[in-house]
Amino acid sequence: MIPILLLGASAWSRAQYRELMRLVVHARDVQVSIQSLMVSLTDADTASRGYIVTGDPKYLSAVDGISAKSDEIVSRLSSLTQDNPAQQNNVRALQGWFTSG
Repeated sequence: MIPILLLGASAWSRAQYRELMRLVVHARDVQVSIQSLMVSLTDADTASRGYIVTGDPKYLSAVDGISAKSDEIVSRLSSLTQDNPAQQNNVRALQGWFTSG
């Protein structure tokens, strides 16, 4: 009887561990996406400043490329946070910021 209980406890423990690891990986994916967005926004700011200082249009094309990349990242964040209504509100705010800017 005890070996059966130990086997059951072991199986339950493994299932719990797998679920915790899935949550950790999911949280890391969200964090990496947020970090990528921050880098993208910094790059856009740098390119905008480059255009203002030099007047070189190559900086404007860089801003356009960065804007498209940022839109993709925000879409990924929307997908990753589907299970969290509060975070979905934050993503919608981000989307509004990008479309109004």
